[in-house]
Amino acid sequence: MNVPDEQEGSWRWRFSWDQVPADLDGRVAHLVRLYGRASKG
Repeated sequence: MNVPDEQEGSWRWRFSWDQVPADLDGRVAHLVRLYGRASKG
């Protein structure tokens, strides 16, 4: 993602949304609960 000595354009997303699994939100939510990382508020 980072190209040393370039000040513009190095940091950007390099995927398309069709590459993201449809069930990603559920998988992340499960891991959050499993490892107790939910916010306390």
